[in-house]
Amino acid sequence: METCANCGQYVSPSFARVFGDNEDAVHACPNCASMRTIMEAGAAGRV
Repeated sequence: METCANCGQYVSPSFARVFGDNEDAVHACPNCASMRTIMEAGAAGRV
């Protein structure tokens, strides 16, 4: 089960694949970050 490394919220495998890093690790999710931040590579931890 994929979870956000920042807040622990569940994220779908599709969200992790699209917005996560090369290992599908998610560092921000809609629960703890804005979609703008996530779309600017925030979920992959590059912000």
